[in-house]
Amino acid sequence: MTSDHAHHLRSNAVAYNQFAREFAEHSDDGRDWVVPLIEAFQRVVPAGGRVLDLGCANGREMVDLSATGFQVVGVDIAAEGLRIGRRRLPDAGFVVGDAVH
Repeated sequence: MTSDHAHHLRSNAVAYNQFAREFAEHSDDGRDWVVPLIEAFQRVVPAGGRVLDLGCANGREMVDLSATGFQVVGVDIAAEGLRIGRRRLPDAGFVVGDAVH
């Protein structure tokens, strides 16, 4: 990882950590768009299959995917968002990391 990439990653993580609680308060509003997303996963992932959510934030889509029977694992750079996600979905996997690594 270049030092420039590492700097941007840290800066983004700090910003997302600061915004995590506010985002969680409103992230479940107006989510009709998630229905076609779930249907798309059901067409291509076997029932009970594992889904990786990169940039999962507070796990909002993971909750929907889990309710449909998928095993879910989320990756995000913001530890605060993952803490919120773990409270929402304690049996799911949550990993602090970035999609590059």
